[in-house]
Amino acid sequence: GAGATVKDKIIIGKNCIVGAGAVVVKDVPDNSVVVGNPAKFLKSTTTSSGNHKGWDSTVYYNYENLPPTKSLLSDSWVTKESQRLPLTPQELKLVKDRNQLLLEYIKKGNSILDFGGSLGFSYLSCEDTTLDYHIVETQSICKEGVKLYKGNVKFYSVIPTDLKLDILYVRTALQYAKDWVFTLKQLLENQPKLLIFNHLSAGDIPTFICFQEWQDQQIPYWFINLKEFKEIIGDKYELIREERGDKIETNFKSGFNVKYSVNLVFKNKNNYGQ
Repeated sequence: GAGATVKDKIIIGKNCIVGAGAVVVKDVPDNSVVVGNPAKFLKSTTTSSGNHKGWDSTVYYNYENLPPTKSLLSDSWVTKESQRLPLTPQELKLVKDRNQLLLEYIKKGNSILDFGGSLGFSYLSCEDTTLDYHIVETQSICKEGVKLYKGNVKFYSVIPTDLKLDILYVRTALQYAKDWVFTLKQLLENQPKLLIFNHLSAGDIPTFICFQEWQDQQIPYWFINLKEFKEIIGDKYELIREERGDKIETNFKSGFNVKYSVNLVFKNKNNYGQ
């Protein structure tokens, strides 16, 4: 953009947009829009709907049959996430919109486990420092998160199973687990009072795995049979909310497509309200 400044030895990735008047002081990953002084990540240029280009149409039934692929644990992902902080007012509004389901249920002082919570964007959307907030993420994200929050938010690279939780919150991230069933069961060992699943890719389809395309990477991604998912949650929890989520555009073979994600909220029959 007009009047933009790029400091010496800074690398601007492919397919990037630098906003007018921006001052770029850090390398910019591929497919990024950066604005401001200093320049911060605003959004991706890959599509208007998010950071990914879609899904490869090939269907697999288990993780072991997948061909080799690049990993979501790449440095480009960590760099992209860290460059979003501190959040601009526009980015904070976007994060609040994405996490509206959590914001409807959260209360002061709640203990929350956010599976796949990145660098605490959902926590920041709550704007409540009384929260006992826990995030499960990759080792590289955890390392960065510990530096950023200095103990205000706790990060785990391994799922804890002994927390006293008010809320388990999962936005999309279960789809990226190597074994989503085992992961879900581990999370439930904490016996949360409330389960909130936001933007879950599930429906009246067979459970299968495919590749989500993000920048130059192909990332394993599960689509889940909704009935199977509810059965794993089990009879200790009561479904109190089920609604259509965001639109999903896929091109799988007949019988494997879902048009929308689903949002689900369950309450623990034994301890909810205590």
